[in-house]
Amino acid sequence: GGAPPRSHRGNRLVAVTVGALVVALAVLTWSLLRSPDAPVTLTSEYEQLTNFTDALVDPSLSSDGRMVTFIRASSIGAFPRIGEVYVKLLPAGDSVRLTNSADPKYAPAFTPDGSRVAYTQITRERGRSWDTWTVPIGGGQPTRMLPNASGLVWIDAQHVLFSQIKGSGAHMGIVTATTGRSDERELYFPDHERAMAHYSYLSPDRRSVLIVEMDRTQDFQPCRVMPFDGSSVGTQVGPTGACTAAAWSPDGNWMYFSVAVDGASHIWRQRFPNGQPEQITFGATEEVGVAVAPDGQSIVTSVGQRRSAIWIHDPSGERPVSIEGVVFAPRLSLDGRRVYYLF
Repeated sequence: GGAPPRSHRGNRLVAVTVGALVVALAVLTWSLLRSPDAPVTLTSEYEQLTNFTDALVDPSLSSDGRMVTFIRASSIGAFPRIGEVYVKLLPAGDSVRLTNSADPKYAPAFTPDGSRVAYTQITRERGRSWDTWTVPIGGGQPTRMLPNASGLVWIDAQHVLFSQIKGSGAHMGIVTATTGRSDERELYFPDHERAMAHYSYLSPDRRSVLIVEMDRTQDFQPCRVMPFDGSSVGTQVGPTGACTAAAWSPDGNWMYFSVAVDGASHIWRQRFPNGQPEQITFGATEEVGVAVAPDGQSIVTSVGQRRSAIWIHDPSGERPVSIEGVVFAPRLSLDGRRVYYLF
């Protein structure tokens, strides 16, 4: 949390400290076999895939659905994340670390043959370099695949879709090219020179693209869908909120979004092209990231629970004064003997 409010009572210092943390408890999957008219999921449908106590983010599945890759990070809130790339054979294989560096990383994705994982790594070379690296799933030395290429995904064995910075600033947009960077074509750049489009997801019929973007203040915006031929900039889709990940159903009929609405991040879906957004996860947990299985019957996401606590610090030491899951806005009484807060 931010700096704690403080109150002096003579020589006695009383401080109220607030901490808020979303911990990604696991990457989970649940069945979506229910009727399209009943999309709400239940906690009992979750199947836990991992057992770490820190943040697991950016899950992505291999083309056959047998492996998942993700970033294990110290915090779920920061972007880009300080963490390492992992891979896991589903459902019960060990989670294996593939990288070992202090550079921020995000957007891991399997190569078409599933032999390597590509990911974005940000390094301080000649400024700030957003590059795509790859590493073998069996372990080995990472290699730089493409400079100035982030959020990379494969269209087919020879063509890729990725984000690229234009000029010397922070103007990032979506381009497509071959893996050797020939036939490069700009697809979408946000209007403002400091806005950034970080992720892109091509529809199964290769006619539309979902885009995750930030505005000039570096705040995530609602997702965007646009034609892959670049004939228009498309339109915003999903609920009004900070969209940080998206995906397509295998048949292309549904768009899925991970969106923070009113401070809580959940999974939403919307029928393509112009259906109404529907929230499909609810409750005490929050979901970040979305990867749809090849059979369309399950989703992999990062699941966590928001917790915060109020502590008193005085000459006798520190002690908690709240046990609720989420508390905020603490205030001391005038005599310094009571704490009032919301939950």
